[in-house]
Amino acid sequence: MPVTHLHSYLIYPGKNVEKSELHSIHGTTLDLSGKLFDMLNQIYNRTADECKTGVRFESTNQTNPARDLIVGYAQRPRKDTGLKLAKRLQLFTSGTPGMGLLFLLRGKEGKKTKTLISRFPADVGILAEEQTSGLNIEYLEKVFMKNSNKYKAACYEDESLSKKTGYWKGIIVDHQIHYGVVRTVSDYWVKDFLASDCLTTPAMGSSRLAKMIGEAVKKTANPNIKSELVSVARLIPNLDGKKVSGEIISKQFSLSDSAAKAFEEEAKSNELFKEEFMLDANAFRDVLSYESRELNTGAILTAPAGQFKELFTEKVVNKDKGISLYSTEGELADLRLKKTKP
Repeated sequence: MPVTHLHSYLIYPGKNVEKSELHSIHGTTLDLSGKLFDMLNQIYNRTADECKTGVRFESTNQTNPARDLIVGYAQRPRKDTGLKLAKRLQLFTSGTPGMGLLFLLRGKEGKKTKTLISRFPADVGILAEEQTSGLNIEYLEKVFMKNSNKYKAACYEDESLSKKTGYWKGIIVDHQIHYGVVRTVSDYWVKDFLASDCLTTPAMGSSRLAKMIGEAVKKTANPNIKSELVSVARLIPNLDGKKVSGEIISKQFSLSDSAAKAFEEEAKSNELFKEEFMLDANAFRDVLSYESRELNTGAILTAPAGQFKELFTEKVVNKDKGISLYSTEGELADLRLKKTKP
């Protein structure tokens, strides 16, 4: 889907700044050629592979201020319609992200219209020189290449650009999040500027669900709770392709109050515990690949998750003391020494 329009704006921080003191925003229409265009065009073309986080606009009576501006630019890709988006971003930009360059790219192929919104720190190698006539941008290749991956991007693509349909969902990526920060995108970019919420993909939700169960099993000292949660973990992959959430799992498998509480505590928030998504069994298994049982003798029994009872036979020797005899048979396939537990 080739780019048909490209505009850029220099954004100064404007959050908590009096309206009369806001810095004027200068913008320009860029040529669809040259090194700067080539770099932006690459980002535009790889959004499907790079933007892994889905977002949806928050809606009140099917209206959203950010979507209205984005649709307005997509319908009429001009410097003045893009300026409205630039002004909105300025109002939510604090001194932490600092000054930045906003790029708006719009493309058309067949019935679909694609719009990319991307923000770069103003000092990543793009020299922005304000002039009374507008904004003159020069691409400095050698300097830019050192930091060319530090940008945010939001992409929307749809056939319809009506007031009620189309462009309600998009995909984003944020390469400006500092290392060590748990969030994958900045709140000011998604919640404030785009007035949106992140969508949970099947893979993301399934991976998070598996981690919740794994951590709950790891942290509880109660063997009954451990056993209950492990049993549920074995059954969850059978729900592949079905809508689930932490709350749905807890109710569907009738977890005891204590097990449900241990499970829910690992969700970090009530919203995440209730958030629904389609289960991806493979993503779930990728996190909980193996089931292990450690005996007080020091022995550790390990098998692929969901297959423990198939590979090991358990015979209760002393129920009161919790003593069992485990047995299995097979040819020796490998022999290993490891310094850590599986």
